[in-house]
Parts: sequence; structure tokens; C-alpha cells
Amino acid sequence: MIDAITLDQLRIFITVCDAGSFSAAARQLRRAQSAISRSIIMLEGTIDVPLFDRSGHVPKLTEAGRSLAVDARAIIERIDEFKTRAANISDKLEPALNVSVHFSIPSTLLTPVLKSFEEIFPLVPITLQTAGIGGVLDHLLDESCSLCICPIPSGLVPPSEICLQERNIIGNSQPTMVVSNDHPLAGYSRDITLADLKAHTQLSMTERSTMTRTWEATRVISERVWRLADLNSKLNFLLAGFGWADMPFHIVAEDIKMKRLKRLTVQERLPSLLPMPIYIAFHQARAPGRAGQWLIEALRNHMTANALEAPI
Repeated sequence: MIDAITLDQLRIFITVCDAGSFSAAARQLRRAQSAISRSIIMLEGTIDVPLFDRSGHVPKLTEAGRSLAVDARAIIERIDEFKTRAANISDKLEPALNVSVHFSIPSTLLTPVLKSFEEIFPLVPITLQTAGIGGVLDHLLDESCSLCICPIPSGLVPPSEICLQERNIIGNSQPTMVVSNDHPLAGYSRDITLADLKAHTQLSMTERSTMTRTWEATRVISERVWRLADLNSKLNFLLAGFGWADMPFHIVAEDIKMKRLKRLTVQERLPSLLPMPIYIAFHQARAPGRAGQWLIEALRNHMTANALEAPI
């Protein structure tokens, strides 16, 4: 039966392949040569395939043996990976990390830390997903992410299950108000008033989460609102001149520089333009393991050092 194959047989088979002979494998494994030969014979009998040609002075791999050696190596590697993962889990190292990130966080702030994470924890894969504030927090609640990086406005109180530790604040998100250079508001030579904004179409995001629906309503100013499903659509409608909107600075910085968009100065202190502290958060019932704790500390240090140099 194929099920009778043992890992020891496969390891001996690979060792013989690498060592070049049964005797060399026996010395390397510190076993009797007869035990090595018997193990190979039992393996060949189990799979009903000759792995070595014994017609010469030194047994040589058959064509089938060379092909199956590749499979044997892959099996041993996966078993070793399995054992490492199991040891890591018992050592409070997560088997994987799912991270949800608010779309106002520039990826350039994340990539150096994630590169270091990959080098330190090569067997802990990371899945990244982006969403708005409500979506990111929902990901924590429905267990589709382990950690989240998200700005939390003062008017929003997350559910008590979400752990926002003070030590994990990593700067502030500062949105900016923009319109297309062809939009009427772009031609004003004075600061923009609340009445000016109300007279023109506002581009806003569709809020799918019930958690932030009330808070999002406080950001609506104009009587005419177009709601877009994603940030890329919002930017495209802005560039096309359909209305005004608040946007994460890093997303519109190049368009402002190239004069495709204009940054507006608004007289009133609008809720949508207030800075929001950025947190790393997790569900209190699912505290991060060793990898998650490392990631939190590394992100906090890196983003605190870099994110405050310019508004997000």
C-alpha cells in the first residue's frame, strides 16, 4: 500500500541521492548500510517502482527514481515547514496575519516594515485589504482581519470589543479639500465659505457600514451629493469636474502639483477637514501573537517617524 510509505524512507531515499551511494548515506545517517538498503527496498516494494539500477558496481538512480526524488524532496520540505509552523503556533506565533488598512494610509509607509516582517517571519503570510473607517473596523468585528490601521475621528466611538491602545497612536490623518482646476470654485480668489460649498455638488463615499453611517452624515454639507463606491471613482469624478471633495493628501498630491486639481482654503472648521489620530487596533478577544506584536511596534515606530513630516 502507498499509505505505508514512511517519512524515514523518503529521507533515506533523498540522502542516498545526495550522498551518491548507499554506503555514503549510511555514514552520513550513522546507520548500518544494510539498514539503508532494506529501507530503499521496502520503499520500492511499496510503490512498485525501481528507484535504483543495481546492475553495476554502484546503484544508480533510474529515470523513475530521478523523477520521484523531486517529489520526495517536496514532501520532506512541506513536512519540515509543517513542523516549523506547528512549533511557531505553540510558541504564540500566528500561522498568518490579515491586516486591514484605511485607504488614507500611503502604502509607502507600510512597505519597509512589511519587507522586514517578511525577512523575520518568512512562514507567516500577510494578507492586506483596504477599506473606509467603517469597513476596516467591521473587518475586526467579523474576524476577517487580525489588525487594522485606521484613523478614528473624535465623533466616532468604536465598539468596546475593539482595542485602541494609546501607545499605538501613530500620527494624524489630515484630509485636504480639492476641486478640478476647471471647476467654478477653483476660480475664487478668496477663501471658500460654507455657503460656497453648499452651492456646488459634493462628492462623497458610499458608507456601507452601519457603524459610521451617523458620523459620515455629519460630513455632508451640500444639498447635492454624489456618492461613489470607492476612492478611485471619487478621484476620477473630481478630475472630471463633477464636484468638490475632501481627499487623503497623498492620493491627490501629484494632481495638485500638475495643476489638475486645486487645493481649497476653507474659512469654516469643517468636520471632514479635522485631523484624525491614526491607530493600530485589534479585537480584545484576539490579542496579537508574537508576529502581530512585532508588526504593531515596528509600524508604530516607522510611521511615527515618517508620517508626521507631511500631512497624509
